[in-house]
Amino acid sequence: MLKEIYIVRHGYRNDWEHPGSLSPTGLPHDPSLYTIGVQQAEETAQILKEKPIQAIFSSPFYRCLQTAKPTANALGMNINVEYGIG
Repeated sequence: MLKEIYIVRHGYRNDWEHPGSLSPTGLPHDPSLYTIGVQQAEETAQILKEKPIQAIFSSPFYRCLQTAKPTANALGMNINVEYGIG
């Protein structure tokens, strides 16, 4: 029985600090995380690794996958890319 859903927004985006910066994917509006955003993702993983998480879903946007990756690594789980999110 599902009891809790954790919803996490992506971390601080690189283009918020450096407007017009190039995306690692080459796609417009698909920036990576800024240094602070990477730290936010790591801190989120430290909190969520203690939770009984059964699955991780993410938007395919690069910054979202970057945000989910530390949690997935901490839990030894894969990220399920869901194109309907975003």
